[in-house]
Amino acid sequence: MKMLKAKSLLLAALLSGAIAFGQGVGDGVKLLKYEKYESAAKVFSANATDNMANYYLGLAQLGQGNVEAAKATFQKFPEDKANQVGLARVYLTEGKSAEAMTLLNTVVGKIKKKETDIYKLAADAITYTDGGDITKAIEWYNLALKASRSTDVLIGLGDAYRKTPGGGGNAMNNYEEATSMDPNNSLAFSRIGSLWYAAKNFNAALEAYGKAQAADPNNPIPYSDLADAYYRVNKYDKAKENIEKYLQLSDNSIDDQIRYANILFLSQDYPAAISKMQELLNKGVDKPYMYRLLAYSKYETGDATGAMTDIQQFFAKQPSTKVLPSDYMYYARILDKNNQADLAKVQYLKALDADTSADKSEVIREIADQFRKNKDFKSAAEWYGMILSKHNASAKALDLYYKGFSEYYSQQYDAAIGTFKQFTEKYNVEPSNIATGQYWLALAQAAKDPDAKTGTAVDAFTKYIEVTKDDASKKDGLMKAYQYLAVFNYNKKDKATALAYCDKILALDATNATAKQIKDLLAKSK
Repeated sequence: MKMLKAKSLLLAALLSGAIAFGQGVGDGVKLLKYEKYESAAKVFSANATDNMANYYLGLAQLGQGNVEAAKATFQKFPEDKANQVGLARVYLTEGKSAEAMTLLNTVVGKIKKKETDIYKLAADAITYTDGGDITKAIEWYNLALKASRSTDVLIGLGDAYRKTPGGGGNAMNNYEEATSMDPNNSLAFSRIGSLWYAAKNFNAALEAYGKAQAADPNNPIPYSDLADAYYRVNKYDKAKENIEKYLQLSDNSIDDQIRYANILFLSQDYPAAISKMQELLNKGVDKPYMYRLLAYSKYETGDATGAMTDIQQFFAKQPSTKVLPSDYMYYARILDKNNQADLAKVQYLKALDADTSADKSEVIREIADQFRKNKDFKSAAEWYGMILSKHNASAKALDLYYKGFSEYYSQQYDAAIGTFKQFTEKYNVEPSNIATGQYWLALAQAAKDPDAKTGTAVDAFTKYIEVTKDDASKKDGLMKAYQYLAVFNYNKKDKATALAYCDKILALDATNATAKQIKDLLAKSK
């Protein structure tokens, strides 16, 4: 599943030398970089008579989700460009994109030669908030780079490129330039790790996060990222170890603790995730997505009743715009567990609609797998077929296999025969695939010839035996093949062949009743 609460992007970085701060304010900016918003707010509150400290206080408040407090803070310096930029961030947070961009363009249009740092602040407002014109952010970062080629601007520019389609390459170039300029830049290495993580190259991500960790052991962000990456490579103990280290270095805020509970869930420690969420609820913390994690975790522990209560609480509290495809998916599973299959199917369809990907094969496959696990084989066959018909380029061998498997178990034998013929033609290189295809093709054909009189499954079972080479480890499959062929040859009065297959059966199972019966009948006929 995806993270229950997306990590907030890093806020502004320390201005490059143009403005001098006291040591406390400089430390506060570093806290902002490391997403320690509560600690940063305390530092800036003590220095808020300064226009820049006031600006950073507003950013810290935004990081904590205190939008109204941030708006009031920025309005204390209404003529100051930095605080005007901060106010534009508030507008973006409120969904007032046009108003925000008008204000940002006005501020940028008034920048003087000694105020080039404002280009970066204006670009940051767009990059680290949704709804702005990202091309403007890239333009303004480049103007800032002309004035001063700093690592902070390079990281910001890389982050902006990541918000553009296919911008990963440009983002990586900027992050790598930042590490070349400063080999101890923990944030740049963290960003490189995040790029690899997004590309699902988790080993490369682990390496980059490790470098970020080594560059600054006090930066909590790599530990959270490492926890995610370790989870992806199934190293759950390491995932838990790193998220606990993250908690030690972070502000240990409510959001940090929820992130911790999320890693516990991802690491499959469901009871601990439930316990942590319940602890926060008992403290009076009540956020919609907390019920999401509770519902997911209770489902995984088999508490279908508790999961139903929590998932309904989640949908009642969470704005529809923030509902994820996985929420509908889990709701459907929970309904299934509570014997409400018809309602579950409605939620599966909502999960599909909520997925905005051009290629929806993953979510369709997940739904198909769930129907198969529920033994609703007719529905499973339809959904696996949907992958093949709508997203064939992303289809896997297992999709075709499970389509035929589900057709077989829903007694759609003609459809299963067609599917497994297609499987044997498409995946005819690997011996294991050839054997699998021939075996299930034979089973479907044999299902239409239960008395083994027409011999429709003879060719497929014979090919299956040839591929497996009478390997005793394939006992179950060989027994079905030998028995069908023994009965078929008995029916067509080919005594020698029938006896040969009976001997093969008895070599695998000396007590087999079918083989003994055929041999007895053949002996009596003599």
